[in-house]
Amino acid sequence: MFTSILFCIKNGLGRKRLTDVPAALQASKWLYVFEALFPVTTIATKLSILYLYKRIFTTFDKMFAWALYTVAALQVGWAVSGFFTTVFQCWPIDILWKLKGGLLSGHPAGHCIDLVAALTGLAIANTVLNTALLVLPMPMVWKLHTSRKHKIGLSVIFALGCA
Repeated sequence: MFTSILFCIKNGLGRKRLTDVPAALQASKWLYVFEALFPVTTIATKLSILYLYKRIFTTFDKMFAWALYTVAALQVGWAVSGFFTTVFQCWPIDILWKLKGGLLSGHPAGHCIDLVAALTGLAIANTVLNTALLVLPMPMVWKLHTSRKHKIGLSVIFALGCA
């Protein structure tokens, strides 16, 4: 994601006065693609962490399995909604990069959603789901038959792994 932002900045995105409009338009299109890929790449990481939890804690505790699958389903729902919110934030879609590229002025034929409100909702859901991902293995760690010192150490390792 960082390299995509650098690419877009190099091509004029974020400047007050565009000197190279075709480059800025191209950067706007690439930024659109990178924004749409963010939920896809994020969900891959989160599902791999959940799969790791499933493989480590194979005791088949029904409550843990229920919580694991619930968090996974909510994570997938977040990713799908984030993807479609990003892809269809403006209709027709090309209005988005034309606005960012400075090719449209005034009110274009089409409409865009209130992206700040949509992204705020997605960010709140993402924070709650990340907290669930962090807290999920803790009850299983504390059920292990080992010393308190080892349980604290394992809890810290899991917390750092999700951070």
